[in-house]
Amino acid sequence: MPRTATNSLMACTGYSTTLTTSDRPTSANKSPSRGDKYYGKQFFDDKNYKSILECLDGGYQILKDLLEYMQDYCNVLNENIKSLTLYSRKWTLKVEQQSLLSSYNTTKSAQLEVVRAPERHAELIQARFAKVQTIIKIYTAEVERMYPRVLLSITHKHYRTDA
Repeated sequence: MPRTATNSLMACTGYSTTLTTSDRPTSANKSPSRGDKYYGKQFFDDKNYKSILECLDGGYQILKDLLEYMQDYCNVLNENIKSLTLYSRKWTLKVEQQSLLSSYNTTKSAQLEVVRAPERHAELIQARFAKVQTIIKIYTAEVERMYPRVLLSITHKHYRTDA
């Protein structure tokens, strides 16, 4: 029995006629991008739900890779913050040590503003770093909630795959 789309979904997408699963184009003439054993089968066929379960369980590694990427990005930001701060402080000290005779007070003030700009930029990067760290903590908690550890194992499965 073909399933039909709801009227509200059809209204949102602009369709005026009833859509059923039999109206979808078949994928028999397309070549699979990966070795998918469920390729070419209709979504609502018996036992095709296993591909969804495999997809859900495979999401754990994808999410862990995303978290690793964000942590590496934070490490790069942290290195950038340190470099900019050290650079700014080094040149601030050099400008402050210039003799007053060879530099007017207004020139020195302008120079100090210029050499302190990287430190202000580092403060902006620090705020970004803090926001990304917060996101990492939230995502880590959500990943652990969605993918609990399987009993007596180191593997993780999506919490809905046991249904």
